[in-house]
Amino acid sequence: MKLDQRLIASTAHGVVLLTTALGFAQKVDAPNPSAPDAPGGAASDQQSATRTTGLVPDQGTPSPASPLGQAPSANVASSNTASSPVPTATPAAPRQEPAAVAIAQPTPLAKESKEGSSPALPTKLAIGKDSWVQVGALLQGWFDTKWNSQIPENTSRSTQSTFRIRRAELKLSGNLLGDSASFMVSFDPAQPYKYATNKYTVTDSKGVTQTITTSTPPGNTAALKLFWVSLNSRYVDAAIGQFKYPMSYEGQSSSAELLFPERAYSSRYFGDTYDIGFRLEKKLDWFKYQVFLLNGSGQNQVDTNIQKDLSVRLEFTPITGVTLGAAGLTSLSRRTQQATTKDTGEFFGRLNTAGLLVQGELIWGEVGSTASGVERTKAAGRYATIGYTIAGKLQPVIRYGYLNTDKTVTLGNASSYALYAPFGVATDEVRSYEVGLNYYLQNNLLKLQAAYGYFDFDNIPAQQQFTIVAQAAF
Repeated sequence: MKLDQRLIASTAHGVVLLTTALGFAQKVDAPNPSAPDAPGGAASDQQSATRTTGLVPDQGTPSPASPLGQAPSANVASSNTASSPVPTATPAAPRQEPAAVAIAQPTPLAKESKEGSSPALPTKLAIGKDSWVQVGALLQGWFDTKWNSQIPENTSRSTQSTFRIRRAELKLSGNLLGDSASFMVSFDPAQPYKYATNKYTVTDSKGVTQTITTSTPPGNTAALKLFWVSLNSRYVDAAIGQFKYPMSYEGQSSSAELLFPERAYSSRYFGDTYDIGFRLEKKLDWFKYQVFLLNGSGQNQVDTNIQKDLSVRLEFTPITGVTLGAAGLTSLSRRTQQATTKDTGEFFGRLNTAGLLVQGELIWGEVGSTASGVERTKAAGRYATIGYTIAGKLQPVIRYGYLNTDKTVTLGNASSYALYAPFGVATDEVRSYEVGLNYYLQNNLLKLQAAYGYFDFDNIPAQQQFTIVAQAAF
């Protein structure tokens, strides 16, 4: 009898253990309804981890376990199987998911690509461990129309219109050894269009006269523009190379940022060219200084004498949007022997705030030997520009300018025209009245310009000009 009771108890105990094992296996294999449906199979990863560890996520409060050391009876086994939840193992502490599984959120780059916008591209190319190089360009195509009017008779009129590649500047710049050194080189293959035609009449030994035609490029048509290598420090950057000529604030400004297609006459006469030499400069929070020692012979030209030009430029930015400054230049050595001896001064200012822009400069100078009894050529110029930007896109601008290249000669005297030769105009004085409209598609990187100018010369017919410009820069 006791043997039968023991056999029945053992059988019941085995059934309970088998049922418990089967229920436990079903719970392990069943999907977890609380697992997140994360992209990339996060839920399946969780199930795989569950099978590996043999632990089950918390499913709520489990049924009480049987008293320790007591064998359950058949009745207890039957009751647990029919109406009570299957006993589970003691719930473990919530498991921390590995960091590698948390990949539900897409990266910003993928989001931008999904929305159709282009991802940000690098603007600099690394060189070695701590150096970089950057490529830039300024591309301008013009449609230019000029016509002359006889004032006031209006009896003579000539018109010239042309498509023109005005600027095609390519630039390579960068830093070396971190910020310890920098370099710049730029050139413009569109520049050498300014070849001048000269005609000479010669008579040979037999008395035969003939005309010879030659083409001569002016000194400012060299394709090489900016070029320097600079050693940099906290308070000064020292560079040797070819720089923008230090006179004229507008002449120093980048061609990509001009408010009109061309600079004012005074800016082009006193500056807007290049020279070779040595430069010290630094831009601080509200102050910038530049010191130049230059050949004084022009763009990409070898100096043929010992004389050099010394220039100092100072710029102040006392508050945001306001720039004030001054510059001066003088020639050193052999001032009484060299006809190219120069003395030039300038004051300039700029206000740019709340869409309003006001800019102008006063500039004057003397050229010629300082020897006793020699009359030096005196020149003076000025301009003022006002513009207002509407909705960050449309900018109407106006400019008034004046230039007199030879104040020592009586106005109206045709003999003074030679000093105005750089512009191809046979006079020495001009007043300019210009209006323009700029449309910024993307700041100065992509813009359209249209401008009309009326240029009232001293003793020749006035000239009118209308220009349309398309610009791309980077």
